[in-house]
Amino acid sequence: MREIKFRAWDKNKKIMVEVARLGLTDDQISVHTPNKGYGVSYNDPIEDFEVMQYAGLKDKNGSGNDIYEGDVLELFFTGHPHYMGVVKFKDGMFFIEATKSEYPYKYVGTVGGVDAKIIGNIYENPELLEDK
Repeated sequence: MREIKFRAWDKNKKIMVEVARLGLTDDQISVHTPNKGYGVSYNDPIEDFEVMQYAGLKDKNGSGNDIYEGDVLELFFTGHPHYMGVVKFKDGMFFIEATKSEYPYKYVGTVGGVDAKIIGNIYENPELLEDK
């Protein structure tokens, strides 16, 4: 069974935070900052956050970090990088939508079954999605 967990982008503080639990009401979220060595909880309106779910997979070619919605991945096929894509969740499944490819089409496929390295996320590293 896949572990269910979330992280969130704090739109005001411009930081990524781990979600300790979703609030009991629909309009609040309880979070703690991950880099303090201890949990610092505070309640803020949920509209101040972009909440992302854990895809149930880990970065295979990099750090072994958890893969979440909004992560930008470098995808490897036959050991060579071919695509860069963003993890998304729609219609009950996680998938990767290619943003840059050495091929003239966009890869859209499930997150599982490919080797991937997390190279950033859409909030902290928006420049990864820009055309050069």
